[in-house]
Amino acid sequence: MLCLALFAYRPAPNDPAANVAPVMLAGLGGLAAGAIVAWTLARGVANPWHRATLAMMGVMGAALIGALTMPAHASYGAPGLVGLFVLCLAAMAAAWRGLVSRP
Repeated sequence: MLCLALFAYRPAPNDPAANVAPVMLAGLGGLAAGAIVAWTLARGVANPWHRATLAMMGVMGAALIGALTMPAHASYGAPGLVGLFVLCLAAMAAAWRGLVSRP
């Protein structure tokens, strides 16, 4: 989510304080999305404590990707964000194939 927000966002050079809010909102939204997706994928886990632990792992994964997004954007601009997005899609496809779609 943060990657897509930075890809679409154009900062206002005359008002640097206004540049923080959209990036922070996208970052927090990405963390919430990581928790919701992990909680939903863990619906087969009966113990709520274990399910919450898996959701926190989703938050940490989203935080890791968010931490990689800023340097990719600063170093390579839009192509760096596209590359990171493609890497995330490949990781999701591998996880889906290896973990979720098992019989």
